[in-house]
Amino acid sequence: METLGIHINLVIYIPACKSKTDLKPEIRVTASIQNHQLKAEENHVDNRLSATDDNRKSTTDNRIATTDNRKATTDNRNLTTDDRKLTSDNHVNNNIKSEEFSGLAPSPKFQRTNSLRDSKRKTEKGLSKEAVDALQATEDYTKVTLKTGHSQKAVKEVEGGKEQTQDTLLLQIKGKLSMQTRLVATHFSSLNAHDTYILVTSSHLYQFNGANTTVMKKSKGTEICNAITMAKEFKCMADRATILEQSRGSYMLKQFYQLLNTNSENDQVSEKLLDDEEFEQEMIRENICYKLNAETDSFELMEELSARRLKHSRLRDNEIYCFDYGPEVYVWIGKNADKSARRNAMVAGRQIFDAKQRPSWGVFERVAGGLEHSLFREKFKDWPDVNAKNVLAVKNPCAPKKDKISYAQMEPCDVHEMRRPLPEKPPGLVLEMTDVGRGSGLPTDLSQDIFGHDVETTGVEMWRITDNSYEEYPKEKYGEFFSGESFIIRWAYRVMQGGRKQDHETGRDRAAFFFWQGSDCSIKEKGKSAFLTVRVDSERAPQIPLTQAHEPPAFLQIFQGGMVTYSGK
Repeated sequence: METLGIHINLVIYIPACKSKTDLKPEIRVTASIQNHQLKAEENHVDNRLSATDDNRKSTTDNRIATTDNRKATTDNRNLTTDDRKLTSDNHVNNNIKSEEFSGLAPSPKFQRTNSLRDSKRKTEKGLSKEAVDALQATEDYTKVTLKTGHSQKAVKEVEGGKEQTQDTLLLQIKGKLSMQTRLVATHFSSLNAHDTYILVTSSHLYQFNGANTTVMKKSKGTEICNAITMAKEFKCMADRATILEQSRGSYMLKQFYQLLNTNSENDQVSEKLLDDEEFEQEMIRENICYKLNAETDSFELMEELSARRLKHSRLRDNEIYCFDYGPEVYVWIGKNADKSARRNAMVAGRQIFDAKQRPSWGVFERVAGGLEHSLFREKFKDWPDVNAKNVLAVKNPCAPKKDKISYAQMEPCDVHEMRRPLPEKPPGLVLEMTDVGRGSGLPTDLSQDIFGHDVETTGVEMWRITDNSYEEYPKEKYGEFFSGESFIIRWAYRVMQGGRKQDHETGRDRAAFFFWQGSDCSIKEKGKSAFLTVRVDSERAPQIPLTQAHEPPAFLQIFQGGMVTYSGK
């Protein structure tokens, strides 16, 4: 019901009177009419709000009822399906009973259906009978034999040839002419201030440089660390090596000492000086090489390969070798070695390892050809550079294309250019504040001495840079260079005063070292020539780097016109 609002307009005529109290009745009537009108409007709004709420509640109840109806329909469908299954089972049972009653065997179809139903019921209750029987079954594996017929023998070979490796390794780098990298005990007492060490763990890689170690030992340590991080050797997952200097104390150095099982913080690194050359000779004498005999399945001693540092070319891919380096024993198996021989190689190698008393930190490993690690490669004199193999040669697509056949353009020489006089100041070489010019004659001193000097050669020595050191070059080959190698030349000369031969007694003997680098040398070989020149130069003489085709005249006259450069090595 809606409430009707009544609007009353009253016109009140007020007669003239003397007192103001006569106006009160009319004013009160007007106020009551206004209040009645406001209450009617409020009741109208309340009725509308209540009607809206009732409509919403009824809509929600209808939706809930619809959902309940859907659920009920679904339940009815499920009940219908279950009834159908029960009807089908009863039908099958009735057929089976009828066949049994008639004296006939049940058909395979009904047997299969019945077994499936029973297995489902057992699975619902728990484990089926087949599963329980399988769990309770026992088997005597001693009576089982493999089809190959060599199972027991193969097990004995695996047990007899078991490898012995270490999780933490400490490598010592020591030597002079032939740098040696050896495995030492992982203990603080193994450190020496004159050598370089590498500590390898599963997560860290440290290079410890003693206070008195040489530049070549540091360089060798860096090379080995780079190879370990690049190939993740010895299962070391470190991304880079931590370089530790004994002369510079740091918290990382303390962690390094703790890994070496130091007993006290007051322990000091040994300062005892051991001669590098004697150490090299002693280590090389301990090298023993064996070769596997396929007929007897045992290793035979190879005297011609023992007590020396082998070359990489002596290894054959179809052979199996055993190398005994004291605490380290390796069985190297070539790529093309016989498969049947590989089975017995580890057993025979283990017998060699157990034949001597070895330290507990020793290693016995199988090394496959082509997968050698750094510690094994360093035992050889000229193992190929692993880093050089990993460098890929990429062809520049922007490079100009070259013809398969190139023709040289022949142009006539400029005769006038050939007849032009030489410059006033001839090309020279300044050594110890003296311009030696072309290595002979009377060049001019920097002090503009009017008497000049006469240069005379007194001796020449030559060395060839090898893999890790240098070796003397035969005198009959002086002047023969190769574009892929580096050489060190010592030039002994004398500068005489006044240019007079009879005054040669007044001059002093001088020397200069040239390290010549071929155009095909790698960056590593060029760096070695610079380091080795410092080692050779015990006189602190001038050291001059030279590159192929840029030699000064003073260097060329040393060989008196007999200098020849060959391509390659």
